[in-house]
Amino acid sequence: MPPFEPVIKDTPDSLQARYLLGQCYFFTERYVEAADTLEPLRQQQSKDLNYLYVLTTSADKAERKDLAESIPRPHGRRRRRFCDGAYADR
Repeated sequence: MPPFEPVIKDTPDSLQARYLLGQCYFFTERYVEAADTLEPLRQQQSKDLNYLYVLTTSADKAERKDLAESIPRPHGRRRRRFCDGAYADR
């Protein structure tokens, strides 16, 4: 993650760097860091299903139920929880 961390420090509003850093944290199972890094993008990324999956899963695995439960659901549908803690609309 070293290439992205300095960019976030210098330009915290960089959507692309924050998104990629959050995904790097997610794929290396650093879920607390992933949730903290991705959470500020919620408004801009609220319709991106990949983003919502990564954020919800990270929040759940980081035991941040407040965040996991507050993530908007597309079209107001109910979410069904999978065994790994992720959610899907139905």
